[in-house]
Amino acid sequence: VYTCTFLQRCPETADWLPGSRGIHLKLSAIIFIVVVGLVKFLTKSNALKALGVMGDASNILMYSGPLAAIRIIQQEQSAKSLPVGFSMAAVGNCFLWIIYGCYLSDPYILVPSGVGMVLSIVQLTLAAYFGAS
Repeated sequence: VYTCTFLQRCPETADWLPGSRGIHLKLSAIIFIVVVGLVKFLTKSNALKALGVMGDASNILMYSGPLAAIRIIQQEQSAKSLPVGFSMAAVGNCFLWIIYGCYLSDPYILVPSGVGMVLSIVQLTLAAYFGAS
């Protein structure tokens, strides 16, 4: 669903994105093939573990995405390229997931939520230090 929406709404000449429309489509196809392969060829237990690790990795990548602008922030001495609203929402979201992960004692919830919270706090700290406007 994400890829279809992205391809519909993303301008063909979008050069400000990390990767082209083709790269996003190829990555989505690779992820789909890997997931189907895991489910088809691994035992249920091993497939769930592998999918959990993949989900955790993609979650951490999502939270670290805004930090890709760190070089621009340093050069411009401004954090206007950071999505402050997203970072604030991410801190709250991660905090709630950490509580839930502690309740379940589930490292598949705790690890990405903890890393996501730290990364989001780093983003907010950069925005406070350099200014987001």
